[in-house]
Amino acid sequence: MWISRRLVVPCLSLLAAPLPSPAESLFRNASWQYLYGPSAPAENWNTPGFPSTDWKSGNSPLGYGEPKLATKLSFGDNADQKPLTAWFRRDFQLRDLKPGERVYALLAMDDGAAIYLNGTEIARPNLPIGPLKPDTTALRSLADSNEGYYLRIPLPTTALKPGATNTLAVEVHQSDPASSDLFFDLSLTVLPPHADSVTLTDDAESVVRTFRESHRIDFDVPIPDGYIDGGRRMKLSKNGTASSGREIILVDRKADPVLNSYITWATNLAQSEPDARKRLQKLVAYVHDLNTPDSSDKWLAAYVDDVTEEFAGKPLMLGALLDHCESGVCRHRSLLLKILGDAASLPTALVRGNYHVPDSDPLSGAHAWNEVRLPDGPTLLVDVMHNGPEPKFIPTTDPSLAP
Repeated sequence: MWISRRLVVPCLSLLAAPLPSPAESLFRNASWQYLYGPSAPAENWNTPGFPSTDWKSGNSPLGYGEPKLATKLSFGDNADQKPLTAWFRRDFQLRDLKPGERVYALLAMDDGAAIYLNGTEIARPNLPIGPLKPDTTALRSLADSNEGYYLRIPLPTTALKPGATNTLAVEVHQSDPASSDLFFDLSLTVLPPHADSVTLTDDAESVVRTFRESHRIDFDVPIPDGYIDGGRRMKLSKNGTASSGREIILVDRKADPVLNSYITWATNLAQSEPDARKRLQKLVAYVHDLNTPDSSDKWLAAYVDDVTEEFAGKPLMLGALLDHCESGVCRHRSLLLKILGDAASLPTALVRGNYHVPDSDPLSGAHAWNEVRLPDGPTLLVDVMHNGPEPKFIPTTDPSLAP
C-alpha cells in the first residue's frame, strides 16, 4: 500500500507580484507516540497536555503487513484477533501565519481514521457517524486497488493555535480483526497564499498564441517566462487574463526555484554526458520520475484530478506542482521536457495532437508529446507519458507513424 505523495504547493503569483515564499514542511516521516494493544486510552487522549509518557513512539509510516514501514506495530500472537484500533498523537509548533497561508495534512490510512486538532475532530474518512469506540470498525475494507491514496485535509484555522504548541491526534480503525495490514502516515505543510488568476504577459503572448493555433512550439523557440497552459479549452480575455476548467500551468523561472533546480540538472547533464542519445535517455527517465508517484502510476490520474478540482482556473507553477504532487500527465511532461531538453543542448519541440504507432493501441483523446533533434542525427518522437522511462525513440520520418 505504501506510496510517497507530497503536497501540491501552490507557489502562485502574477509575474509582476512579489515572489511567494516556498511551502514550509512542518513535519514528514516524523515521530509519533502511539498506543496499540488490548487497552484503550483515556477519553481525553486527543487533547493537548495529555500524559502519554507511557506510550511507545516511532516514525511514520507506522503499521504492519505493508512494505517500507518505518515503524512496525505488534498485534500479538493471534493474527485472527488483532486489536481493531491504534491511537497516534504528536505535538507540533506553529508560527504565526501570514494572511492567506493555510495548513494542510496529507493522510494515508488503512482502513478508516478520525483526525483531531487540539481535541477537536476535523475529519473522519471511512468511519461511521456517532461515538467511536475501540471496537468500532471502519465502514469498509480498503481493497488493494484503493489502498495507498493520500487524502488532502485542510486544517481549520479556527482550531489552530498559531505561535503556540498544537496537538494532532489520529485513531485508525480496521474493518476486521483479521485484517492483514494496518497503515498510518501523515504529514503537515504550510501553503503560501496564491493568486486566483493569471494574465498573459507581452513576452509570452506570441508563443502561447502560436501553440494554441498551430499546436506546436518548434525547436528554435524557447519557452519564455510568463508562458501559461490551461489546456486546449483555455480562454484568453481581451486583456490576456486566462480562464480554464483545469489548473493553468505557469512557467516563471524567477519565482520557481524548483523548476530552476530541474534546469540546473539538465544543464549539468549536457556537460557530463557527451553522447546525445544517452543524454536524451537520462533526461526522459528524469522527467518520467518527476511526474510519477513513487508507487508507479497507480494514483497519477487521481492526484492530477485533485489538482484540477482545487485549482481550476488558477495558476500553478510547473516546478512546484511536480515537486510536491509527483504527478503529471502529458501536458505537464511534454512542457517540462521541452524546457529541460533545450537546457540539455537537445533541441526539443512541443507538439499537441495525436499519432498512432502500428501494433499498439491507438491513443485516445487529446495528447501532447515532444520531438527531439539529435546533433548529426534523426529527429525523434519522444512520448514520456505513454512509453515510460525507457521509451523507444521513433524517427519522425518513420513511415509507420500515422497521425
